[in-house]
Amino acid sequence: MDNASQKQANSTTIKSTISCALQVSWIPVVCYAQHVEWSGLPIERALPLACYFAAVLFAAACVMHFMKETLKSDSGHVLDIGAIATYAFGIALLLAAGQSEGNAPISCIAFALIGCSSGIGVLQLERCLMCLEPKQTTFATLATVFVACAAILVLPIFSEPITLIASLVFVAASCLARPRLERPKIDPSTIDSKLLRAKIDSFNKRTATAMFLLGAASTVPISLFVSSNTSFIGDSIQVATMVNAWAPLAFVLFAGIVVIGWLPNREPNPFGSLRALFAIALFSFFPISPGSEFNMWFVLIFSMVWVVSLAGVTLLVSCEIDQKYAECGQSALGRNVSFLCIGVLVGLAVIMFVKCFVPQFAGIVGRNSDGTMLICSMSMACVMLLFLATNTLITKNMLHEVALFGRGKLAFHVPEEAIHEEKQAKPSPEPVVGTTAPNNQSAGLQTDAGKSRHDHSFVSKCKNIALECGLTPRELEVLIILAQGNTLARVQEELVISEGTAITHRRNIYRKLDVHSKQELIDFVAGS
Repeated sequence: MDNASQKQANSTTIKSTISCALQVSWIPVVCYAQHVEWSGLPIERALPLACYFAAVLFAAACVMHFMKETLKSDSGHVLDIGAIATYAFGIALLLAAGQSEGNAPISCIAFALIGCSSGIGVLQLERCLMCLEPKQTTFATLATVFVACAAILVLPIFSEPITLIASLVFVAASCLARPRLERPKIDPSTIDSKLLRAKIDSFNKRTATAMFLLGAASTVPISLFVSSNTSFIGDSIQVATMVNAWAPLAFVLFAGIVVIGWLPNREPNPFGSLRALFAIALFSFFPISPGSEFNMWFVLIFSMVWVVSLAGVTLLVSCEIDQKYAECGQSALGRNVSFLCIGVLVGLAVIMFVKCFVPQFAGIVGRNSDGTMLICSMSMACVMLLFLATNTLITKNMLHEVALFGRGKLAFHVPEEAIHEEKQAKPSPEPVVGTTAPNNQSAGLQTDAGKSRHDHSFVSKCKNIALECGLTPRELEVLIILAQGNTLARVQEELVISEGTAITHRRNIYRKLDVHSKQELIDFVAGS
């Protein structure tokens, strides 16, 4: 890369980092401006928060559905203007409402407007970062989280009007500073096949489930502790100040899990960081001395660390998925954010139901056995769900498989022994007297090359059929054996599988290829 290109790449990274860092100014503002009562969170205090996440989901869905091409090409400033306008209206309502009593409806509308702006901003942020190199994306995300934690730390110094107005300026500057980057180009070797679409659909379902569980299983224990009427908490302002003072810990731990993902292969691996995120979940939600004052403080502090780390890792994972999908001609922008918000809304609904209809919830105050059992049970259940979401449902290998299928490169072992050799070629005519040995050797090489080309052509036919008809790699191996007239016993022998498994694979192949006998299968492959 020449000096001019290097300078342009560095400039793009810096602009993206500045834009992302300014964009997250709404995160601490939401926490600060809502005046959440840390002690005994009432329903009217939870409604603005629910409106915020519902609006994020609504805005993201509308942009992805109605303005997909605008987001894809990043042309014009329509989305930027919309984000700035809705944020300005929301801030104006918060300033007008102030801290007066009975302003819950106004707060709900204000937070819905801020949520719409945040939904658009997150999509733009994700779209910007997916166009960078993985190392640049990691650097920009680390800088963004650092700025967010710094904002949380210094917020108590300023008055609410100054903070709200400053956040509006930051959001507007973010939209203006964001570079207009070209999306990753579609890989020229990409094959749009039924198998690729099936793989993407399967991965989408697993990712959506993981993000939903992350949202719900994070919200329930945090809300459980915050909404418990714990007498020791006292003044909510003092609690907020103490929690804010631990903001640097959030950045340090987030940087730590990014490094953990980086270490094995010396390259960014957001899926490795996602697995490491579970360690913070154990600190955050596992009940240590449940019902005690120490446990309450511990959870409140580490919950803030968890939220910051979860936001950063989700952004990294989303950008990795977006980039691979774009190379396959697909789009995944906003999907992870949407399902995360759905999970948060479900978590809020669960905790409101528990608080209103479960009598044992009040027992947390008295530290009695019923309250302790409730908080232990719900926290441990959430920790198990978080383990499922971070370590089981989605991995880098699954995304790598999607990219392989997109390029038509199936990861399978071709049973070479199962491929019959060609019928014995007719014996070549006797060499003319005087023909040299090298000519005979050349003829032999040509015959071997012809066999190799035939075998390669046969396997390529089977691979193309697998791509178009949606066969799995294992079913492809069975197809290669059966399509040459071999028996089911040969399939069992070559692939070392049971008779029942072989029958199941054969049944699936027949169904997907719409054939009903081995001869029809042979004819189908031969005619492809």
